[in-house]
Amino acid sequence: MFRRISLQRKGFLMLACLGLMSHEAVSQQKTLPPAARKFRMGFKASPNFSWMHGLSDEVQYDGLGLGFSYGIMAENSFTDNYALAAEVLVSSMSIAVAHQDTLIYYRNGLGQRYADVSFGYRLQYIQLPVSLKLKTNEIGKYVWYGQLGFAPSFLINNLVRTWSDPVFVGEKYSPNGTDNDFNGQGGKGVYKDDVSVLRFSMVIGAGVEYRISGNTMLNFGLRFDNGLNDFLRDKAATGRNNLMSLNVGVFF
Repeated sequence: MFRRISLQRKGFLMLACLGLMSHEAVSQQKTLPPAARKFRMGFKASPNFSWMHGLSDEVQYDGLGLGFSYGIMAENSFTDNYALAAEVLVSSMSIAVAHQDTLIYYRNGLGQRYADVSFGYRLQYIQLPVSLKLKTNEIGKYVWYGQLGFAPSFLINNLVRTWSDPVFVGEKYSPNGTDNDFNGQGGKGVYKDDVSVLRFSMVIGAGVEYRISGNTMLNFGLRFDNGLNDFLRDKAATGRNNLMSLNVGVFF
C-alpha cells in the first residue's frame, strides 16, 4: 500500500512538472517580441516627391512632383536582426521636364515651332521592392531598422501634359524620333508620350517601428528610390526618374 501511494505521488509530481514546463513554454511564446517573429505581413501608404535627373543636354529638371504609393508588405526573418522584406505597391509619380531645344510639331506638310516647352508626366507603376532589412533588438517599444534592395516596376498608366510658346512655322520635327505626337498648339496639350514600360531602381531607407499592443507594430520611415534606367523612350533625350517617400504602415 505504501508502495502504491509512493508511485502515485511520483506520478503527480511528474504531471505537475510537465504542466509547469508547458505553461512556461506557452508563456514564452506569447511574450515573444514582435521583432523576433519569423514571418509577418501588413499594409502601407507612402506620399512621395519625385523628380527627373537629366542625362542629356536636351532635357533638365523642372521641379518636384507629388505622388502616392499604397500596397501590402511582408517580411521573413532568418535571424532576430536580419529579414528579407518584399512589397507589392501601386505607385504614382509626377515628373516635370523642361526641354532646352525649340521643338517643331509637323503635320500635313507644315511645321509649327514651339519654344520653352515643358512636359508634365503623370506615371503609375506596379512596384515589387525586395530588400534586406537590418533591425535592432526591441528597445522599450521601439525597433530601429535600415534596408537596402531593388524595386523592379512595370508601367500601367502614362499621361503627359505639355506647355509651350508658339513661335513660327518651320521645318519638320518629330519629338520622339518616330512619333508625331507633340501637341503644343495653343500653348497646352495632352497626349501619351513614349515612356519605358520597365523601370529598375535601387532603394535605400531607414525608419522605426513602434509596438502598439501584442504583435501590432506601427512603421514609420524614409526611403530613397533611385532610378537606374532611362525612363524616356526618346532617341535624343534621356533621363532617370527618382523619388523620396515617407512610409507609414502597420504590421500585424
